Amino acid sequence: MATNIFSMRRAARWRFFRRRNVRLLAALITGAATGIGVALLNPDVLDHATRDLPPAIDRLIASTEHSSLAVVDGDTMRDRRTGETYRIANIDTPETGDRARCTAERTLGIQATSEARRMLQAAREVRVRPTGKRDRYGRTLAYLEVDGRDFGEHMIENELARAWRGHREPWCTPAGGLIR
Repeated sequence: MATNIFSMRRAARWRFFRRRNVRLLAALITGAATGIGVALLNPDVLDHATRDLPPAIDRLIASTEHSSLAVVDGDTMRDRRTGETYRIANIDTPETGDRARCTAERTLGIQATSEARRMLQAAREVRVRPTGKRDRYGRTLAYLEVDGRDFGEHMIENELARAWRGHREPWCTPAGGLIR
């Protein structure tokens, strides 16, 4: 017996209304109605919710925000959720890969990238503070705070970066060593 494609589509549309889905939908509607009823009958519930909920949401966002950041290199991060790329505004780290001008620069760049990954993985709280500006590659310039401490300052103190002075400065000497 041949089945009509239109009757198959109609049957698929009504599959949602099987008993299990209808029960789930009824439970969701009942829960929402109960919550609204309790809030209307007891105004204190709304007062607590409006006072306590926003800070709780802020803490949740702050504590999970870093889990979406991926380290591109020592001074560049990418937000996995939004696709936004952040260039850390106050530091310059050595290049890695083909962009490095000498082996010493590449080695230090790899160390800076590793330290950035380690810091983000160990962090309890990470905050990205965009400056509102973009660099010539379209990356958002931002400051990064890890557990309340400036990320750039940490990298400078550990000699994995230097302060950004508005332009790229060489990391390599003519002999292939590092300029610090």
